[in-house]
Amino acid sequence: MPSFGLLFYCLTFLTYFSVDSRSAVGHLRNIDSLIRAVEQVEDSNPGLSPLALIRALRRIAGHDDAMTVHFLGTSHLFDTAGLETAILNTSSFSFFDKALHHIVTDNGEEREGQGLDDFTEKISPKRRQLSRLILEPRDLQNEVMEILALVWKLERTEWIAFDTGISHSVKEGLKEFVHKYWECPQIIPRCQWGAKPHNGTPLPLSLPLDHLFVHHTYTPSAPCLTFSDCARDMRAMQRFHQDERGWRDIGYSFVVGSDGYVYEGAGWNTVGTHTRGQNSIGYGVSFIGNYTALLPSRHSMDLLRHQLVQCAVGGGRLVSNFTLKGHRQMVNYTTCPGDALFSEITKWDNFRQ
Repeated sequence: MPSFGLLFYCLTFLTYFSVDSRSAVGHLRNIDSLIRAVEQVEDSNPGLSPLALIRALRRIAGHDDAMTVHFLGTSHLFDTAGLETAILNTSSFSFFDKALHHIVTDNGEEREGQGLDDFTEKISPKRRQLSRLILEPRDLQNEVMEILALVWKLERTEWIAFDTGISHSVKEGLKEFVHKYWECPQIIPRCQWGAKPHNGTPLPLSLPLDHLFVHHTYTPSAPCLTFSDCARDMRAMQRFHQDERGWRDIGYSFVVGSDGYVYEGAGWNTVGTHTRGQNSIGYGVSFIGNYTALLPSRHSMDLLRHQLVQCAVGGGRLVSNFTLKGHRQMVNYTTCPGDALFSEITKWDNFRQ
């Protein structure tokens, strides 16, 4: 059965040959033209190994940058001794993994990201929207099946196509792909912003929850505009919550930065410490900054209002008719999430007095 990883590889393969491919004979824009190109190369060069075939396709598509040559060799070389290997080996998957994390500097130099800050800041948080614009209009089910058929042909394993469960697995994998990469915003995991371990044993939530509580951090008071600043704020809040307040972890379930990312706090499955008396029935999501007089950016608010909520409901973590409230509605000792932000969320779907 094709795993989600193989499905992701197929979609990457499809996008890689569909975007920014320069060629003297035209662009490889879709799977049909890719298949035609494969047939033309094979007809002109009978007996090519899979690796040589891929090199020929790369030459047609104009993909001979330094990173591609490093992993797959120059496209101007056909078979040489020792290169008769299947294309879907560890090196090939490593190539596509590196392609996803590839960085082109302002000076046009190609390199991998140097550390988490560099890696995250160089990649646009809008790439999921761009991916959706490219792939959503297409018949992904059929195109993935056609790519798999091409892979099986290259590997001489066409017999796999007779497995009647393949199509169902692809369909289910696409559902997972759409939910994770299109419905959900990019959530920076704890390990990436440098979280310390949870103190004690995490308490599990009983899903789905029926409440969502909106906060602002107040301190830090300024919006964070870069990954490095937001990650630093996350670490500072965790230190304060653990060391000064004596809590198990950073209190919020998730935190929204002004850099285009959502940051994982306690997360989807663990009870947080955000809304006294209500922590086990709802998620607590905070915006970094003081929003007493000013609002977060529209994009930041949309990350919660539309994307994170859609992700939570679609993933079965939050009921569709959940109740949204501001922190101040649940306790009498705070003005959180600030007057300006509270006034804004009263206009959102699912808000309740």
